Parts: sequence; C-alpha cells; structure tokens
Amino acid sequence: MERADRTSRLSDIARVKFISGRSEDDAVNYARECDKQGIDPEDRELYEQGRGIIEMQAELRTESISDNRGEKYCAFLKDVNSEGVRTDNLAFGIDFKRDLLVKYFPGRFGVDGKQPLKDVSSVKVGKIFKRVVEYSKKQGKKN
Repeated sequence: MERADRTSRLSDIARVKFISGRSEDDAVNYARECDKQGIDPEDRELYEQGRGIIEMQAELRTESISDNRGEKYCAFLKDVNSEGVRTDNLAFGIDFKRDLLVKYFPGRFGVDGKQPLKDVSSVKVGKIFKRVVEYSKKQGKKN
C-alpha cells in the first residue's frame, strides 16, 4: 500500500511539473525537476529539449573557460578589474559578483554546484567573492 501511495505522489508531482514546465515553457527547469525527483517525464520532447540546453551550456562553459586553473583565475581577475568591482564593500554590485562567481566557477557556485548562490544573502556573496578574489591573486602569482 505504501509503494502505491509513493507512486501516486510521484505521478502527482510529475503532473504538476509537467504543467508548470509547459505554462512557463521552461524546458531546463522541467528537465532538472524530472531528474531531481527521479520521475519519467510525461513530455519527452520538452524534457529532451531541456537536457540538450543543459548539456550545451555545460559545453560552452567548458570551452569558454580554460581548464588551466591559473588561466581561469587570471581571467576571473581580469573581469573583476575591468569592471571595477569593489571588494571592500561587501554588499555593492552583488548581482555582478554572483554572475562572475557562477561564470568562472559553475561547479562550485552554479545552480547545480556544491555551494549554489541563488538564495545566499548579499553580504555573504560579497564575503565569498572577496575570498575568491584574494585566492585568485595568490594563484596568479604562482603562475
């Protein structure tokens, strides 16, 4: 009986995700939710479209940012310096700081990263950003 309830619940979740995925036309979120819940997608086309976008984004990230750690940190610092991002004011320019962290370190700070920044306070993002900048400077001196 318990297994039937769980199956029914998963089916209900899938239906809700299917409807919300369709109404928002957000294939990526639909695919991620299906994967996260372990549910077979009802709309295979929408799911495949979402998975394709996710894979393409991952490839672009990999191609655009070198695997060489030193180069990655130097490129990160170059973007920080070119935009004049302030590290002394932790709450200033949070959206830009968050975007840079996700761009250069998606495995750490991206949506599916070890430490996603989506719901993190602005001051905490500022602190993380400042630490990454300091670490990047050290890495740049090593290379």
